[in-house]
Parts: sequence; C-alpha cells; structure tokens
Amino acid sequence: MKETLHLGLVQADLLWEDPQGNRVALADLVLGGAEGRAALQRAPVDLWVLPEMFTSGFTMHPEHLDPAEGGLTLLWMQELATRVRGAVMGSLALWDQELGVYVNRCVVVGADGTLLSTYDKKYTFTMAGESAVYASGSNEALFELGGWKILPRICYDLRFPEWARNTEERRYDALIYVANWPKGRIRHWDAMLRARAIENQAYVVGVNRVGTDANHLVYPGHSACLDPMGDLLVQDTSGGVDVLYAELSKDTLNQVRTTFPFLADQSSFLLE
Repeated sequence: MKETLHLGLVQADLLWEDPQGNRVALADLVLGGAEGRAALQRAPVDLWVLPEMFTSGFTMHPEHLDPAEGGLTLLWMQELATRVRGAVMGSLALWDQELGVYVNRCVVVGADGTLLSTYDKKYTFTMAGESAVYASGSNEALFELGGWKILPRICYDLRFPEWARNTEERRYDALIYVANWPKGRIRHWDAMLRARAIENQAYVVGVNRVGTDANHLVYPGHSACLDPMGDLLVQDTSGGVDVLYAELSKDTLNQVRTTFPFLADQSSFLLE
C-alpha cells in the first residue's frame, strides 16, 4: 500500500462540443504538468483528475457529438495514462449503445491502460434539463489505486451527502468530485466539499472547470483538495487554467480516524 498518493487536479477551460480540441488541450496540460514535476524532481502523479464532461462542456445536446467519440476518448485516456505512468479520470457525455441511452459517465483508467472503474452520474441536474437527456446511474464504482480506496462522484451528486456516506460496508479513503460548477453557486461548492470531508473523515477532492460556456455560464474553478479534518491542502480561486498538486497521507488519515473515531458511531440505513 502506498503511504502517500499524489494527485494532479487539472482545472481546464473546455471547448464547447469539441472532443478533439479538448483532448489536445488537456493532453498538453497533463503532459506539461508531468514534465514539470519531473524537472523539479518531485514524486510522479499517481492520479490525474479531469473535470466533468471534459470533452464537450456541460452540453444538453450529446447528439451533436459523434457516438464514436466515446471510444476515441477512452483510447486517448489509455494512451495518456501509459505515457505519464499515472491513472487518469474524468467524466464525459457519451452514448451507451448497450443500454440505448446517453450517460454522463466518469471513467477511470489505470497507469497501464486498464479500465479501473466507470460511474454514471446518479443525481442528474434537473434545473438544466440533464435528467431529461442523460440516464441516471446507481453503481457505487469504488476503485483501488495503490491500496487506496477511492469513490468517484460527479458535480450535482455533491448536494446529496447520503450518496457519499462512508459506511463500514463501503469504507473509502478519498472522495473525488469532477464538476462544471458555475460561479453563482460556488460558495456552496466550497462549503459542501468541506462538509463531505469532515462528515466522512476522508480526503475530498473537487475538480471544477474554468471559463465561459455556450450558455454564458461562468465557471470560476475553486478546484481543491481537503484533508480528513476538512482543512484545505490546495485550492485555486484564480479562475484560470491551472494544474494543482495534492499529496494524500495514509498516516494522516489513520491518525484522524483513531483520534476521533466518529465513523464507528454511525447509524446504518439503506439508500433506496
């Protein structure tokens, strides 16, 4: 088990409904970030986290995208992961041919190109009409990386703490949200990321995009990593494109849970 897990949080400005353009821009950010880490002789990144719908922006018209783009992006993620020798994750709008529906799917690819996890967003954003376009998922999608148990979630899921509950049956070490979270509600994002860390005694990571989309929504970033006490390790509030680095410590995680054994006092319940 890795004592420390190194993350790269990719805060990007996304091109509207332009998968190829976004893949090129994001590859430049990740590769540049990896090369910069190496030049500084820092530990390589174990997991690179991209924003929600990183190939298209938060579009409610996935039919504008070629259905083949899902496969092309998966192949791109596999090639990128093997090149930087680190796992890559992020969500994309795609057509699931087997299910016959569009989904907002978070995909996690390991450093060797292996598919580690897929997660379809459970709480689709009704105010934007997402629930009418994309099918809701319900899978847990917990995955392991270097012995760390990680739970992926997407944007609006952040507002529903029961869907991130760190139970004995599903104990995790880190909770990661990828998002397109607009400026008008960014204080909610900041507050709820901290709340999820405190109540679940886990590292919480949120990666949000920046820039303005075709619907004239402004995204201010505020990508962040918080420790199990809810304290900020890193955050970018500049509103600009950036790559943030966070180091997650197993010793810190264990110390918090041993000193404050709050998780042992949870009540059990089922989410239906």
